[in-house]
Amino acid sequence: SEYSYGGWGGWSPDLPMSRLAAGRGETATAGLSAGYLELRAVLNVLRSLNFDGTLAGQRVLLHTDSTVAAAVVRKGGSMAPPIQAAMFDLFWYCVEHRIILAPVWIPRELNAVADELSKRDDPCDWQLNPAVFSWLEQLW
Repeated sequence: SEYSYGGWGGWSPDLPMSRLAAGRGETATAGLSAGYLELRAVLNVLRSLNFDGTLAGQRVLLHTDSTVAAAVVRKGGSMAPPIQAAMFDLFWYCVEHRIILAPVWIPRELNAVADELSKRDDPCDWQLNPAVFSWLEQLW
């Protein structure tokens, strides 16, 4: 969705070895293209699943229901500057962690686990109103 992402890694979301990842994207991304948001979601899921370095040096099969994300990762870039910037960040994360991404497009119906994760509400995901934060910051 526009503000959140979800994904999972492992052979199956039912196996104990599988890892789930879900979260909120940055609010500054609101209004950007779906392709940009999908690539940021891929990066966020990779970061979440690789928190302990288990993906380092691995070939990762990326199942995505975004034709844009699959094509951009396959080609390694895009002519659209925001999408290219997101691909740039994803590329360098993969280089840094020696991860090879192998993108495969799948229909949304087959991506139900990731889709459901992206729709979860996180009651711990909150922030102060920026104006209130600024006012408090000035007090200190």
